[in-house]
Amino acid sequence: MRCTVFVVAAVLLAGSAFAQIPNVKQRVTGNLNNAVEQHNEDLNNAMNGTDNQQQQQQMQQPQQPGSVDGVTAGWITRPAKDGKTKVRLYFAYPQNLSKQNPVPGLIVLQEWWGVNDDIQDRTRDFAKHGFYAVAPDLYNGQVTDEPLKAAQLKQEMRNPIAMVDMRTGLDLLTEEEGNGVVDPTRVGAIGWCMGGEQCLLLSLADPHVKATVIFYGPLVTDPERLKSLQGPVLGIFGNNDKNPSPSDVDKFKQGLGAAGKTDITIYQYDGVGHAFASKAADKLGLYNPDKAQEAWQRTWGWLDAKLLQKK
Repeated sequence: MRCTVFVVAAVLLAGSAFAQIPNVKQRVTGNLNNAVEQHNEDLNNAMNGTDNQQQQQQMQQPQQPGSVDGVTAGWITRPAKDGKTKVRLYFAYPQNLSKQNPVPGLIVLQEWWGVNDDIQDRTRDFAKHGFYAVAPDLYNGQVTDEPLKAAQLKQEMRNPIAMVDMRTGLDLLTEEEGNGVVDPTRVGAIGWCMGGEQCLLLSLADPHVKATVIFYGPLVTDPERLKSLQGPVLGIFGNNDKNPSPSDVDKFKQGLGAAGKTDITIYQYDGVGHAFASKAADKLGLYNPDKAQEAWQRTWGWLDAKLLQKK
């Protein structure tokens, strides 16, 4: 089966988003408050509990690949290189894929809800624009629309396992590069919230990623670590966010400069906080359609200039 991968760091909502929702906080017992605090601490450490009502956990069911609106998309399960792990990948690529016109690849990284309908829609949108996009399932089939369950799933996820999942997505891209339909010089990653964090971690760990897009995810600021980044970086942040805060973003920019990185584009939006560009956050009152539209227009322009256009 042909699957060319676009790394889009689907981005999970960080604990700061949870902390900004008073009516949700009132539903949380002391145990879960402690869990959410630990979640925030885990996010920060990575980069430099219970509800009274049982939450129903949803499972994403595998689908046969299908073609709609000029895009082939679906789920596959692929073995990781460790020989032990099987990784679920949601993929989408243009139907006119050919060796005569290899396309860029993009890894798409989820928010803390999982690879839900919103992330799948984004993955297909990337394919409509000409990417071979792949969204590794960092929750292994679990999705939720409940903030408390999302916090639990995020806590249970471990970065080394997530890295295996993401690199398995990159392995799919590598295979398609060998098939001649993906351009190895134009592979990027994009992610939101938790996915923004994972996107940056993947870009730091794997030189296969040549371009990085971070939507309000926790940040690495150490110049020595940032030296391993390959290619341009785009960052989208809200100035009312607490993780990352405007101060964190300033430190990120300073760290990139000290690491010798020059192709850096950062947009910071007043009046919005965490997850402002994510439709899945509308239920929490965080989504801002006007600022989201502006951010997405800038993102599409950046992707076109940095990855879609052949050098």
